[in-house]
Amino acid sequence: MPFEDISISGPSRSSQYWKLPARTTMFVACHSCYPQPLIIGEAHPRHTVPEFNRSANAVEADRNMDMLQGLITWLSWMMDHNREKKTLCLFSNIACSLVFDLRLDRTAGQEYPCKETSAAFAYSFPVKSRAPAPKRTNQERRTVLACFCICTSIADFLRSQSMRWTPHMEDCLQHLINNPELPGDRTLAAITQILQVTDDMLVAYNSRFFEVEAGLTPKAPLMIYVKSLSSRLDAVTKSIPPEILSDKFVQSYVTCAVASINELGLPYLYDPTDTSGSYDHRNSECVFACIESSKQCLENGVFALSSDDCLGLTLMIVIHLARCTHILYRLCITQHPSVDRQMVRNSVDLFGLMEKIAEKFSKAAHAKGAYSFEASVFMRASVVMRQAIPLWSRTFAETDAAVAAAAQSTSEPQERLTSMPSTAMTPATAGAGTEEFTPMDLSEDAWLDLLTNWDGSY
Repeated sequence: MPFEDISISGPSRSSQYWKLPARTTMFVACHSCYPQPLIIGEAHPRHTVPEFNRSANAVEADRNMDMLQGLITWLSWMMDHNREKKTLCLFSNIACSLVFDLRLDRTAGQEYPCKETSAAFAYSFPVKSRAPAPKRTNQERRTVLACFCICTSIADFLRSQSMRWTPHMEDCLQHLINNPELPGDRTLAAITQILQVTDDMLVAYNSRFFEVEAGLTPKAPLMIYVKSLSSRLDAVTKSIPPEILSDKFVQSYVTCAVASINELGLPYLYDPTDTSGSYDHRNSECVFACIESSKQCLENGVFALSSDDCLGLTLMIVIHLARCTHILYRLCITQHPSVDRQMVRNSVDLFGLMEKIAEKFSKAAHAKGAYSFEASVFMRASVVMRQAIPLWSRTFAETDAAVAAAAQSTSEPQERLTSMPSTAMTPATAGAGTEEFTPMDLSEDAWLDLLTNWDGSY
């Protein structure tokens, strides 16, 4: 991707800046490559994308398509500029607000005849006649679908509320499916269809989480959601043309969606010390589906993506790799009748895949001319991946030791058990030593956040 210094002069610097989406992309690329913000002109040095957004959005109350497209581009870029997860929630909500303000999520022209966007002219006289409905362009359709994709991916990552899907957005989706204008239109439509299922999965997750937090009885078993969402995803994948479905980036969305849906049926993954419950073959099916789909997602990142592809990875693909890595990690330390830890570890070489991903990121950093930890997000990702391997190996060993100790204590003679304090065999004591297990230390570095548990617990 070419890099260019954007020089802007004159009073309307923000409006001139956002009029060129291509330059916005170049600006984001420059900002991601250099540790210091890009200098834009002499009159306004060191302006970053958040500063432009704050000035144009909050101060000047400017709303336009170019600003929305620039914000989507910035959100879709690597994690280099998102130092904390709260920035993702903030700017994704701003993008949703821009879609609403620009009325891209509803049919054009279906407004009240006298409705004014400014409160100062809300009661003007005479009442204005109904303006002719503008024709929706493909650029607007692509923009609203792209905003849905990035906001849904971020909401799935943060377990927050996602962007609302509307009937007009469904019309935009069907229009791009039936009348593709550019080669990427069909791919965008396929990704949107997959993320619609992910959005429904997120609704089911949040609903169950709120029920448990409030102490309410669950309305339906989790397996009902798993079966329904799996059927929907199968129908979506069958409707996608084979040449689109075989794309390595589309495959990343599909495999991660399968893993996330089946993870919904394994609530005990969020508490590895929870050994309660009995064997359920449906849970075992979810375990196998999680293993296979997560393995396919990581192998897709190892073998299908080249070093050049890594240089242009979007935030969503990075989230897929991190999420599937952590799903496999949880399965490897979970002690439950429906999960065989050793079987999981024998089915997938988690540490081998992590090492290969770290090596690929390291090559991408060297191709960009970065060799130090601070110089590139790829180098930081490579270092963090390699540092996670010995930490997680130690956790595996400690988990096995704790489970073995708990099993030995339960096999003692009954007369000795009756002489023990009543608290000796509580679930908390049976899992002693495992409550301190954390995948990695929390840090402000966004790549460490990617490798830690972001989901919360049921």
